[in-house]
Formats: sequence, structure tokens, C-alpha cells
Amino acid sequence: GYANGLKRRCQHNSDLLDRAIRYIVQEKPDGVIFTGDAVSTADPREFEAALPHYQPLIDSGIPVICTPGNHDLYVKDGSCRRAMEKFYAALADNDCFKAGCRKIGNLRVISLPEARPVPIWLSCGYLSAESVQFVLDEVKKEDPSPILLAGHFPILEDSLRRGLRIWPGNPGLL
Repeated sequence: GYANGLKRRCQHNSDLLDRAIRYIVQEKPDGVIFTGDAVSTADPREFEAALPHYQPLIDSGIPVICTPGNHDLYVKDGSCRRAMEKFYAALADNDCFKAGCRKIGNLRVISLPEARPVPIWLSCGYLSAESVQFVLDEVKKEDPSPILLAGHFPILEDSLRRGLRIWPGNPGLL
């Protein structure tokens, strides 16, 4: 995150974001899944600047399922955390900070909060024991609808620095 403060701050192309949001609102999908990285450095000013770009989507009434990404949750700083929570509360139709399931059409979308503050040399996510158990319980339900796992990190990435980790003591997901 520290390198992003020097390298990536203000590099979001808001014109592209605005075009994408206009397109989504125009197409009126059954729902939108947003898996994070609304900002680069988790600075409260970034969240404040980003929110107006998402306002047309918020106002559209299209359900939005969210989970934060690592760039949204780099630091443990309270002001950064509060700004991120405010942003996602405005954008999301779900509790972004715990695993949940929502139907979009005939699809069950399980949102997985995987981001948490990590040392600066890592870009990995973590699944909590509660999230793993939530997925296992949801899969056991007698609902024939397909399930989509929606999280920020690739489940099958196995590099040391990136990918998804299971918190110690978890039974594992795969």
C-alpha cells in the first residue's frame, strides 16, 4: 500500500469508470457484483472522491453485491476504515464484511470478504473460518440454483505473495 501512495494515487481514470457506470445503468442488469478496489491507497479522500462516480448506480435501484478489495483495506487506521465502511454501506445491498448469499435471477451469489490489512510485501486475502463454514452450509442446501463465489482474490492462485489463504485452523475450502 505504501508504494501505491507514491505510484498509483490519482491514477484511477474516472472517465472510464463513469462510462462503465452509465453502461451498467443503461443495460439494467439483474444485479452487479463489485469485488473491490474502489480506491488505490485506502485514503479517506479517495473514498470521498470515488463515491459520486458510483452515485448513478446507487440511484438506479440495481442490486449491488460488494466485498472490499485489498486496496480498500490496506491499513488499520481508524479514519481509513470508517471511510471505507461508509463507501461500501452506500454502494452495497449486502453486509460487505461477512459472508452472505443473495439471489440474482436464478444464481446464488455468495459474497466472501477476503481482504484485511496485511504486511506491505503481501497482496493476499484470507478466508475466515466463518466464511468457509458459510460456503459449506450454503452448498448443502437443497437449492438447485448455481452458486457463484464472489470475492476479490483468485481461489486457485498459489503464489507466496498473492492469492487466497485460509486462516490457521480452518478446515479449508477446496
